[in-house]
Amino acid sequence: MSKRIPPPSATAAPAALAIGLLGSACQASVPPAQPVTPAPTVNYVDGIYFPIMKPADAIPIAAGRGRFVLRDGCIWIEYARPGTSEERVLALWPAGARLRTDAGRVQISDVGGQWTATVGDVYWYVGGETKDLSYVAELTGAVPPVACRSDVYWRIYRLSDTPE
Repeated sequence: MSKRIPPPSATAAPAALAIGLLGSACQASVPPAQPVTPAPTVNYVDGIYFPIMKPADAIPIAAGRGRFVLRDGCIWIEYARPGTSEERVLALWPAGARLRTDAGRVQISDVGGQWTATVGDVYWYVGGETKDLSYVAELTGAVPPVACRSDVYWRIYRLSDTPE
């Protein structure tokens, strides 16, 4: 007498189910991987908030002119658009930029290390604006402190005391 063997589909389904349940039980005992949060690239120098952006592949090329001022521990750009009152935006600095204080003066260096800006003076700058706080956090690695939040943020990539 020959033994009847069921078709493969009849035995494969219960076996696959058993393996699937076994596999999911094993996975349940392994803790999920924790997301890796990149280290923020935000600096505080002598109590001044100095947000530095991560290196960029593409650089916006809008230009503006304004006075760099220090208020509430933040470096702002103050400017007036035609037909408006003076506005201010928080400056975001390129990777490699540095801030130093010397005898009450606050100076910002460009990526090459030349001291190019003194807070209180007027400069031309090249970069671009954003209004998206989550994008600012993505660029700098952290959300700005409440005192430094703005409706507009300006990504600075170059400074000059004359138009270029």
